[in-house]
Amino acid sequence: MLKKLLLAACCLMALSCKKKDKEDAPKVDCSAVLCVSGTQSFSFRLTDGFSGKDIVSGSQPTIALSDISLKFSNTTLPLAIKAATANDNNGFIYTNINPVAPFTDATVPLLLTVKINGENKVYNLSLKTKYSPCCGQFVLGMYVNSGSTLIEKVDGVMSFNILN
Repeated sequence: MLKKLLLAACCLMALSCKKKDKEDAPKVDCSAVLCVSGTQSFSFRLTDGFSGKDIVSGSQPTIALSDISLKFSNTTLPLAIKAATANDNNGFIYTNINPVAPFTDATVPLLLTVKINGENKVYNLSLKTKYSPCCGQFVLGMYVNSGSTLIEKVDGVMSFNILN
């Protein structure tokens, strides 16, 4: 009988601690926050280093989407990439990166391979992500080949130049 009473007391204490932890957790009011869907989407545009024109989905593309591959740096599995339907200089390539470091700000290393004139050129991308308690993780910008300049989104897309 004493064992049952002691077990019941321990269970009550454990349950009350869990309940108290939930009550003490800071609450975030997200009612006035508008989250844009696809926050874990990485959208980018490849542009000609001389003309600045979109070289994948512009009016005169010089690189096919099939000549582009993207993967996390520490894996061999490619990420599925798609091209958005667009007009001249309004297209972009995108993929879903999923939360790679949920609930934290993080840097996500990616390898982008582009076949140009039969030769593979590899670009090291570092995506800078931010965590928001209301909206989750989203991409702020990227660094290319260990560059020190953050390429930020303009109209929801990041662009960087590739020299043909």
